Amino acid sequence: MLQTLKLLKNEGLVNIKELQKSPSRHLQGVTRILRGKTTLGYFFAEDIFSDLIEDMEAISSPKYLKSVMRARQSKKLTPLSQIEKRYGI
Repeated sequence: MLQTLKLLKNEGLVNIKELQKSPSRHLQGVTRILRGKTTLGYFFAEDIFSDLIEDMEAISSPKYLKSVMRARQSKKLTPLSQIEKRYGI
């Protein structure tokens, strides 16, 4: 899931006119498609989209949600810098 978030943070931007000229050049990873300053939509590479769907399914799991609730009630905290280091972010 952290990898997916990292990819979303580094999304590409392309204007619809440029996209029409050369789709294969611009549609890589995660790309936001714009008309002027308005977002028309997003392109997700197949592997990224698959990972995103898997993450969404996991997050909607009742068992997962219960574990999040327990973790939030716990007094044990881990600094963000330690988490970033652990996952290479």
